[in-house]
Amino acid sequence: MSRIVSNVVSNVYYLPPPAVAGPEPDVRRRPSLGGRARHLWFRLRLTLSELKSALLRPRRRYGMDDYGAFFDGDAEMMSRVRPRLARPGTVLDFEAARRRLRPV
Repeated sequence: MSRIVSNVVSNVYYLPPPAVAGPEPDVRRRPSLGGRARHLWFRLRLTLSELKSALLRPRRRYGMDDYGAFFDGDAEMMSRVRPRLARPGTVLDFEAARRRLRPV
């Protein structure tokens, strides 16, 4: 191996590369009984809380008068009320922007 020797004093040291070992075996331990029980308990609590929130979510209750239109086939399409925007839409003038950026 050739070395380049210079007169510059430096505090940089080059370490040899680590020895290359074979691939490490993939050892997976089975989770303990307590770990599996905690995971099961967490999943069960999460599922029950999701079910509870879905069932208790406030929703519109239909009376018998409301269902009559569905069964008779006389239902009309009702438009959903959309929320108004806080301000009108912005008009983009691309020509003015091009002229501003690239004066001729």
